[in-house]
Amino acid sequence: MTRWLEATGSQRGYVASAQTMYDLSVDWYAGRMAEAWIPPDATEAEAIFGAHDLTGEFWRLTGG
Repeated sequence: MTRWLEATGSQRGYVASAQTMYDLSVDWYAGRMAEAWIPPDATEAEAIFGAHDLTGEFWRLTGG
């Protein structure tokens, strides 16, 4: 990975553990099969991210 980053001039971004992504997906997809499901708005999505300690510019959807 380091060699590719250096070759492309890219920077390493956020790296989440598999457990973090699994835990996020449990909340993110909860209720998706329900007929009355409504997708979360940006504020709600940020709250879901925050509940899994996914914060910072990358995870911000509301601009605030």
